[in-house]
Amino acid sequence: MINENKINITAHAGCMGTKMDSIEAVVEGIKYGADIIEIDLNIDSNGNLVLCHDKPKTFEKYLRLEEALEIIKREETVLLNVDIKDTKLLAKLNNTILGFGLKDRVFFTGLDYQSLIDSMEILKGTNYFINLGIPKLNVTELSNKDYLNRLIDELESLNILGVNINYRLVTPELINVCKERKMMSSVWTVDDNENMKRMIDLEVNSITTRRVDVLKNLISEIKDDRG
Repeated sequence: MINENKINITAHAGCMGTKMDSIEAVVEGIKYGADIIEIDLNIDSNGNLVLCHDKPKTFEKYLRLEEALEIIKREETVLLNVDIKDTKLLAKLNNTILGFGLKDRVFFTGLDYQSLIDSMEILKGTNYFINLGIPKLNVTELSNKDYLNRLIDELESLNILGVNINYRLVTPELINVCKERKMMSSVWTVDDNENMKRMIDLEVNSITTRRVDVLKNLISEIKDDRG
């Protein structure tokens, strides 16, 4: 699914100055060459799957998941990162993805340790990362290789693709242990050049950004400089 031999660019759900979780955000992410498009997914009071970061408001109009999937389906090389905002939507989400024939091009983020434990039966056959953060993560130990290996030992049983983590928490040791243990690393949300370069130097597997064009150019420049 995700190309492990490159740094994948994930277009944030509000990339390139677009409205969050809009058709324009999806289209612009694709236009500027993102490998992966991120959307925030929620469920409204009528049971509809809608693109929305926070709890949907009753009288607000939101983009339906199906509208986004129609676009992704046409773009055969683009993956979709669905950031889960409510685990109650997972069963319906799985059925919808299967209906569009996109099972192998969609993966989930937004699921913490407890969410994964509680949803393992529903998640069977799907692709997902674990969101690493408080309270599961001991941030004072992120440079301790022994701690990180014990953490990965525990996470391996969850059948995850890898870890999804705020770039501010990322250490070289964390990324190196992930590489050694054949577990992918995805970081969010990196919008400044300095931290883009830091994540590129660490060779994480995916960088989520609002500035798709800037990140794409930086990756290309660094690759050219290194020959």
